[in-house]
Amino acid sequence: MRRAAERGHKDAQYHLGRMFEEGIGMRRDMVQAYSWYSIAYDNGYMMAGDKAKKALEKLSPKQREEAQRLIGVYKTISTQR
Repeated sequence: MRRAAERGHKDAQYHLGRMFEEGIGMRRDMVQAYSWYSIAYDNGYMMAGDKAKKALEKLSPKQREEAQRLIGVYKTISTQR
């Protein structure tokens, strides 16, 4: 799933965000969840917008900063593939 998400597949990005949000197969991580939902939304997965908004509300200012950093990293990775 992660490999497909990093390659720019919006469905995989959304589902990876959900996995992080719900702790499916990994530890729960709202920073990662928000990051992947945001990327999926930016790539046209419209349902991810509401999920990103709800995840963002749960993040502290420091977590929001980390999420923005991760979004930049993931977008760079996906454009290099």
